[in-house]
Amino acid sequence: MQYLILGGVAISGLFLILLMRRHYLKLRFDKYLDMQVSVLLAKERRGRRTHGSLILELMRYDSNLQSIYITSIRSKNEKIRIKYFSGLLFEVNQPNKEDTVMLSIGVDMSGSAEDSCSRNNEHVYVEGKFYFADKTKKTFGKAILLSLIR
Repeated sequence: MQYLILGGVAISGLFLILLMRRHYLKLRFDKYLDMQVSVLLAKERRGRRTHGSLILELMRYDSNLQSIYITSIRSKNEKIRIKYFSGLLFEVNQPNKEDTVMLSIGVDMSGSAEDSCSRNNEHVYVEGKFYFADKTKKTFGKAILLSLIR
């Protein structure tokens, strides 16, 4: 009986730690960066799926950032598939280069996922690392609202 109670307390504690970590990563994201994620879909369909581009755009970023490396983009909706993603690198505040503020990757969507995007019900979870000018790095993660471009 004591093992069941101890197991329940351990699982609850682990869940609480993971929830606090996710909140901490979101606060870090909000402190250094503002990003908008949009989907531009092709007009033609292949079967029930539509192909398009997932566009990540930096709206605001901290002046101490040197680069932003996106390691993972995922959706809770299994009807949104991100194709061939291995990482994205935004280079900002470089002395001899222009800032990279917009990048895109391929995406497949079904009709129902497209409808929920148009109703502003879809989010993608973006994870990555901030690299600063003083050679430090910090991880981040945040669920960002997915907007549909027509």
